[in-house]
Amino acid sequence: LGFEELANPTDELAATTTIAYTDFVNLTVRYDEIDNCTQILTAGTHVLGKDIKESWNATGGKVCIEVKQSGVVLDCKGHKIEGIPLESVYSQYGIYGSVSSIDVRNCIVSNWTTGVEIYDTDVLRHYITNSTAIANTNAGFKINLATATLQNDNASSDGAGTGFYLLESPSSILTNITSDLNYNGIIYEYSNNSMLNYSKITNNVVGIYISDSFNNNISN
Repeated sequence: LGFEELANPTDELAATTTIAYTDFVNLTVRYDEIDNCTQILTAGTHVLGKDIKESWNATGGKVCIEVKQSGVVLDCKGHKIEGIPLESVYSQYGIYGSVSSIDVRNCIVSNWTTGVEIYDTDVLRHYITNSTAIANTNAGFKINLATATLQNDNASSDGAGTGFYLLESPSSILTNITSDLNYNGIIYEYSNNSMLNYSKITNNVVGIYISDSFNNNISN
């Protein structure tokens, strides 16, 4: 089966790659590239093209990257989103979303009040994969009123607060995560029927704190 790859950049913020197969099956992969603090207003895949250092939203917001549309994949490609150390007035959230079906991948967030927070009352599941939170003062990752899967080498460390905070977030899954050198490794608060497995919770003042949460499964 032969094919040819045709690159067709549409503008400086988006690129489209079309792969045309000889059996007339066409696959189009589209992504929007971002390189600074912004609001994401369209569904689809958004790729961080470079590190964002000691920054906050230039429009006056307290969020660097705010997801305002459902159905978004944010892939940082291993790039960093850095807040300003000790500047909690400006550096509140590295990534924040209050819509449904958010997928965060390969991000490094540091020096925020909360590194990544998803706040949502929809039943659709959110995903955070292969991401790292460092030196965030309140929480590395916070899931609030949502259902989420955090998987594949998510890590939170060196925070004054909590590595992974699940608040009123039932049926969430934490697998293969690391929480190290935080005050609380993980907090389950009003979060039932969740799962934690194949994870390392080490060198925290409190390893796992569970409050008003039932039928959670912790293993390995």
